[in-house]
Amino acid sequence: MGLHLIESIRFFISGGNREERSARYEHHCLESVWIVDSFATGTDANVDYAMRVSTELVALAGGEHKVMAEYAIHALGTLAACREDVRDILMRQGALDAILANAYQMPVSLASTCLWALSHMMRGAGLPDEQILKMDLVGPCLHWLRPLAAAPGARTGASGGAVTLGHGAAEVAASAGVSFDAEGASGASHGGAPETVPPGIEACGSEAAWLLGLLV
Repeated sequence: MGLHLIESIRFFISGGNREERSARYEHHCLESVWIVDSFATGTDANVDYAMRVSTELVALAGGEHKVMAEYAIHALGTLAACREDVRDILMRQGALDAILANAYQMPVSLASTCLWALSHMMRGAGLPDEQILKMDLVGPCLHWLRPLAAAPGARTGASGGAVTLGHGAAEVAASAGVSFDAEGASGASHGGAPETVPPGIEACGSEAAWLLGLLV
C-alpha cells in the first residue's frame, strides 16, 4: 500500500514546477507533499517510502512556486529529523542548497520553515567553522535576528525572551553587530517582541537562534 501510494504521489510532485499548471493540479501537488510529510513521521519503513520521492521534494524546494517550496522544505526537514543516513542522502541530493536559497525569502513563514529544516539537517553534523562560513549557514540566522536586535529595548534570555542565545551564539551574533541586552525578555512588559517588530519575525528569530546555537 505504501509503495503504491508513494508512486502515485510521485506523478503530482514531479510536475510541480511546470510553468503551465492549473489551480487543481497545484492543490493535488500540495496535498501530495503533505502526505509525504506525514509518511516521514511514521515508521522506518514509511520514511524509506517517503525517501523514494526525495529528489522531487528537493526540486520543489528550489523551485519558483514559494508555497510549494515551503511545503517541500517542511517535508525535507521532517525527513532530516528521522535518521543520520537520511540526512546524508538529502545533503548529497542538494537539499541544503535548496533550503538555503529560500532562507532569506519572504513570506516570513517560508524563512522560518527553512531555518527549522536547517536545524534538522545540521543535527549532529559537527561541521568545521570554515565549512559553516563557506556554506553561509550563519548568514540567514543573523539576517532574521537583526530586526529583533534593532527593536527598542530588545533583549534575550531564557525566561520568556523573544530569542534565547547561548554564549557562543551570542558572541557570533555580536561580532556581526547583532547584539541584545541579555538582562531579560524582549518586550517583557507585554510578554512578546516590541511592537515595532513585524508579525512573524519573533518566531523566525527563535528558529534562527536555535540554528545558530547548533552551528556554534
